Amino acid sequence: KRVLLTFPAPLLLFPSAGSLSAAVFIWPRFANTLTLVHVTILFHILGLSETFMGALSWTFALYGLCVLLPWQCMLTTLKYMDLDLFPNCSWGLLITPLFNAVSVVTQVLMLFLGECAAAWRFAVVALPLGAVFAIGPMLCAVQDFVDPVALRFKVGLATSLGLSLCCNGLFQSSSSQLAARLNRPTLPLLAWWSNGLAVAGVLPVLVAGIAHPIAGPGGAVVAQFAICAVLLGISWISLIVLVCRGVVTDEPLPRFAASPRPSMGNLPVLEDSCDDLVVEEEAEPRASLPSPPPAPRSPPQSLGQISVRRLSSMSSDGLLRAQSMVFSVKDGLVKSRRLLLSLFALYVQSYFVYPGISTQWNSPLNMTPEVYGLILVGAFQGLDCVGRLLSTHRRLQKALAVGHHNIWLILAVRMILPLFCVICWRRPTTDPIFGSVYLRVGALGLLGFSQGLLTNLIFAWSAITAAPGSRSVVGRALPLSLCLGIVASSTISSWVISSVPPGSSL
Repeated sequence: KRVLLTFPAPLLLFPSAGSLSAAVFIWPRFANTLTLVHVTILFHILGLSETFMGALSWTFALYGLCVLLPWQCMLTTLKYMDLDLFPNCSWGLLITPLFNAVSVVTQVLMLFLGECAAAWRFAVVALPLGAVFAIGPMLCAVQDFVDPVALRFKVGLATSLGLSLCCNGLFQSSSSQLAARLNRPTLPLLAWWSNGLAVAGVLPVLVAGIAHPIAGPGGAVVAQFAICAVLLGISWISLIVLVCRGVVTDEPLPRFAASPRPSMGNLPVLEDSCDDLVVEEEAEPRASLPSPPPAPRSPPQSLGQISVRRLSSMSSDGLLRAQSMVFSVKDGLVKSRRLLLSLFALYVQSYFVYPGISTQWNSPLNMTPEVYGLILVGAFQGLDCVGRLLSTHRRLQKALAVGHHNIWLILAVRMILPLFCVICWRRPTTDPIFGSVYLRVGALGLLGFSQGLLTNLIFAWSAITAAPGSRSVVGRALPLSLCLGIVASSTISSWVISSVPPGSSL
């Protein structure tokens, strides 16, 4: 299997990628033939073999990476964009709530729209569009290219919200749904998808650390979003290959079944069509009876009456489909509500402390605030990634296979860590326990490790315990619960920080 390090070709193929994505969404048979020819030619040009896309685990890890990478790039470049690229535009105050709002609203809509079409059709449209939107921040980083600050701000805000719509909204819901449907106990694709989310928190920091000394802050922005665009293009091609090879197929859509016919014992049931029905002549002819007078014909209906009747039939069918869709989503959410609520509570615990309250900790006397903040971020993100990777170990999965029954007990014990971090915020650094650097870093690292481990385990438990007909709904609801937990806890944390006087202490 060959490792692909650079892939500039998708950037040159975005016009055809957009038209091809629309064809895949609208006309499946034509699109499958077209994509097979398209991908075959592309693989021959690049000298690649189709076995490169064979490892599903790494493919879904790439999908998870592409889901969260645009937002992590936004966070890494937030200060530079706020001060230099978009001065006096309140970029830092606008981008965080707007980005998260678009993401959450899109995922809520996808919770129902996912019952109307296969998940891969949404993903195959969202990926090339997301790659195109990733070019917007790159153009804004070249300040001479988009010179007026007001125009640059509009371009940056529009493309950033487009990234939120495509990657954090459409692609996040559809890729998690695909992972949930293909998830198996021996192939935990949801866990690998979650591993990609953890890697997305580390990759922009590494790229910025390498590019910033070489090309400056603007070059670091270009490098991060260029890698984001390239990875989105690779994900689009890999998804097309999976569709063409039959790994990802159309899913049965929920519809109301026809009403069952009454049981007639052993008698055969006649079908509605009577075209082939042959009536034999009777042996003894019966006396002819007078035929009834012909019934009066109804007056011919006008075109308007026929149209009204057809519209009423179409509206009733649409109402039945809408009721079926709502019932399917409600049934999946109710059956998996315990694990979905536990995932929401897990992220409320974590993001109430990180990064809001943890950034308010006083740094030690022998350490600058920048270095101290970098250590805290590295401890949380690094151990979060370690916990996610550790959860994919088979022995650990077997040992924790029945842990979902005690998930609320585990979360209750884990509540000690956020309480410890809150007390550290209100205690001075001279305190021997709550002011110790090692205990603070260790508590935050343990919080991140437990978050990564429990996230993957909840994902795996949800896919295994869900009924086959509810896996698609559960797959779309898992990232929605995660995002809602982050948004709710971050909002509460900001309110608590602003409400507590700066000089008060416990």
